[in-house]
Amino acid sequence: IVAREPSESTEKADGVITDQKGLQLLARAADCQNFAVYHPEAHVGGVLHAGWRGMLEEAIPAFFATLKQEFGLDAEDCFVAAGPSLCLECAGYTDPDHELRIRVDPKYVEGDCVNLQQIANDQLVKCGVQTERFVRHPDCTRCTPQKYLTYRGGDRELVQSGVSNILVLRLL
Repeated sequence: IVAREPSESTEKADGVITDQKGLQLLARAADCQNFAVYHPEAHVGGVLHAGWRGMLEEAIPAFFATLKQEFGLDAEDCFVAAGPSLCLECAGYTDPDHELRIRVDPKYVEGDCVNLQQIANDQLVKCGVQTERFVRHPDCTRCTPQKYLTYRGGDRELVQSGVSNILVLRLL
C-alpha cells in the first residue's frame, strides 16, 4: 500500500511505501524476512515483510511493481537492506514441497531446509536491485533468540499474541 499520512491502518499488506517526510513505516516479523527500501533521488522509501508465503506469492516483485506504478521508480535505483531472519539451517520443513504447497526449485533445497534468503535475493535481483545496493543483516532470529523474538525458536505464543520484531523506516 502507499501511505501519505499517519494512520492506524489495519489494511492487510506485505509492504508500505511513502514519499512523505516524517512518516514512520514499520514491518513486523519473527523469523520472516523484512526489508527497508529507499530511492535516494526521489526520497521515497518503504518496508516489506516477506515470509515464505509472501515470497512464493511474489510479494517482492509486487512491491517493486507498486513502486514503479505509483512513483515511476525503478528497483535498480533503490537501496535495499534486509533485517535478521531465518538462516538456511533454521528454515527446515518436514516436506518442503507439501508444506510450502508448491514445487520448490531444487536449487533452494538442502535436505529438508529451504534457502528462503536466497529465494528473496534472487527475486530482488530479478526485479532489478543492484547487488552493490543490497545488504543483508547476518543474524538469524532463531540462532540468536537472546536478541530477537523467534516463532520457530520458542516464542510462538508471544508472536501469535501480536508481539514481534519490528523494522522501522522514517524519511527525514
